[in-house]
Amino acid sequence: MRKEKLRKKKLRKKQCLIIAMSILTVPFNNIHHVQATETDQQYRNLEKLCLVWGYTKYRHPVFLSGQKDWDEELLNLIDPVSEASNDDEVNKILYEWFEGLGDTDYGTDFYDLSWENAAEDDKLFLADTTWRDDPEYLGEDLSSALMEIDKVPTVYRGKAPMFVTADIIRLPIFDNEKVLDEFDFSNKADRLLGLFRMWNVIEYYYPYVNILDEKWMDVLDEMIPIMLEGDDEHSYCMAMEHFTAQLHDAHALYGYAGVLEEYGEYSAPVRLIRAEGQYVVNFVYRDCDLQVGDIIVAFNGTPIKDIIEEQKQYISITEDDKILNQMEEFLLRAKETDMNITVLRGEDEISVNIQGMSLEESQTVKGEEKESYEVLDNNIILLNPSVLTDDKFSEAMKKAEETDGLIIDMRQYPRVGRTWLHTLDDYLKTEKTQFCKYILASLVIPGAYFTNYIETSGGGQVSYHYEKPVVILMNERTQSAAEYQIMMLRDADNAVVMGSNSVGSDGNITYVYAPEGNALQFSGIGVLTAEGEQTQRIGLSPDIYVEPTIAGIREGRDELIEAAIQYIEKKNN
Repeated sequence: MRKEKLRKKKLRKKQCLIIAMSILTVPFNNIHHVQATETDQQYRNLEKLCLVWGYTKYRHPVFLSGQKDWDEELLNLIDPVSEASNDDEVNKILYEWFEGLGDTDYGTDFYDLSWENAAEDDKLFLADTTWRDDPEYLGEDLSSALMEIDKVPTVYRGKAPMFVTADIIRLPIFDNEKVLDEFDFSNKADRLLGLFRMWNVIEYYYPYVNILDEKWMDVLDEMIPIMLEGDDEHSYCMAMEHFTAQLHDAHALYGYAGVLEEYGEYSAPVRLIRAEGQYVVNFVYRDCDLQVGDIIVAFNGTPIKDIIEEQKQYISITEDDKILNQMEEFLLRAKETDMNITVLRGEDEISVNIQGMSLEESQTVKGEEKESYEVLDNNIILLNPSVLTDDKFSEAMKKAEETDGLIIDMRQYPRVGRTWLHTLDDYLKTEKTQFCKYILASLVIPGAYFTNYIETSGGGQVSYHYEKPVVILMNERTQSAAEYQIMMLRDADNAVVMGSNSVGSDGNITYVYAPEGNALQFSGIGVLTAEGEQTQRIGLSPDIYVEPTIAGIREGRDELIEAAIQYIEKKNN
């Protein structure tokens, strides 16, 4: 019996590592994307094992109560199932294993009433469990046995593979997943444990599994051969990076330190912006031969488009036209400090040699300094949420009362620990309105969700209500809390949203440790509009579409701020 320990570290203790890894994830050319076929018996066997084990793990009373170790059960099954010569033999092994777990009596027949009381239109079934009902796939005995644990009554989940927070949000928590003391990267059973754990977490508790590019079962079939091919830490962890990328969730991160060695610690000292379909230098952190307005063509001889295509395999982006929020920091990164960048400057394509920043230096450089708020010359007040504190917010709203317009720049992520986010809507909305629906996991049926909880905002007690024009700015860097805030504010009578589509990743983040110790984080609850429309991946759409131009960037102009000012002045005339 393996010795195992549950790591009690909180995600915040790994936040710096995870963020660093998210911006340094790299191509790994030794991973071959081998598609499993129906005639490959071993892959078929392992696919079935993953499905049956995961289904049972989240339903069987011996696992929900913590009486049996679900990881150990899987590890003991991998060799016999992998070596079985036909489907019937696999079905027999899995049926005997299931029966050997013991009685399926939960000791209660009380079911979670929130699921029972939800209207049928508010129930979503996202996990694909149709295979369970197919006796040709599982055999009659195993199929019938699994149907015994279709629904789960209300039981104590303190030792279960998954439980939810006590508040209304019901965020899935995976604190009881264990990290192996001695994870063996060369051992196929350990490697498959990592894959099967993560695949089933997403299958049953990722509220956006239905809007991925690939069917989730196809991802499993792709990943099994990849896991079996490698025999070291790097191949395993890069496979998990590729797995994470297929979530298309800007919240999705997998922390692997080895990518530093693979890709390099030096980065170009610039910040990029997307304009007219190109990637353009928007800010230069220190003296070098790159200039604001330069269009990036190639990096160290590789076209920028090819770099993006390669790195998309390992970085979770929502859509191809919204990559900078997740990919910018490693698009121009190398192992050596000497860099050659080809840019288009005006009509000329030129080659520029620069010195890259080290990882340590990049963590200390500062961008443009912003004030919490600013009253512009034309008596329009601008709020910068990334630096706006609660004290400064109160001060800003006192000044705002005498202004002719308000601009809220949600192209930046709101400052951590902010409470003003839940007060601003009261200044803009005299009445409470519905602004979003949550996609919340059911405790009765793993892989099912309900959408009957509607969030409201506005109508609270404040000293005054702001009645002048309000412009909310957003672009492809607008993510998560910023998107949520826009949904809260945009239905105010005097507000418009201006810019381009947001990232499209909203909902509280949850995380789960893989058995080797790295943490996968992802959106643990889903967010829809109040009308039930999708926001994930596609993002929020502006009321007025405005994008920066390359000419405007070269001139140092903020064209969205300019457009917002013009809009407010026109509304006031």
